[in-house]
Amino acid sequence: NVPEGMAVATVMMAKGGTAKRALFWSLLCSMPQALVAVPSYLFVETFQALLPLALGFAAGCMIWIVCAELLPDALEAAPHSNVATAVTFSAAWL
Repeated sequence: NVPEGMAVATVMMAKGGTAKRALFWSLLCSMPQALVAVPSYLFVETFQALLPLALGFAAGCMIWIVCAELLPDALEAAPHSNVATAVTFSAAWL
């Protein structure tokens, strides 16, 4: 999971960590994904009828996080016109 690894490494490097330590923690954070891949696949296959509901719930959670957490932070840190432009292009991309 490259985005998660980059997120972990970026924060560690910004806080003064070493490259080796950032690599170690990035790899350690990715280990559960490899270990749980097959059981996750079997779980999804078993409950395939509930998959649309689960994906809709996950999409709603993502929208909530954007509206409740990311947008207020962006509006504090950047001009409103830049935030509006980014939101418009992001929505159009979807």
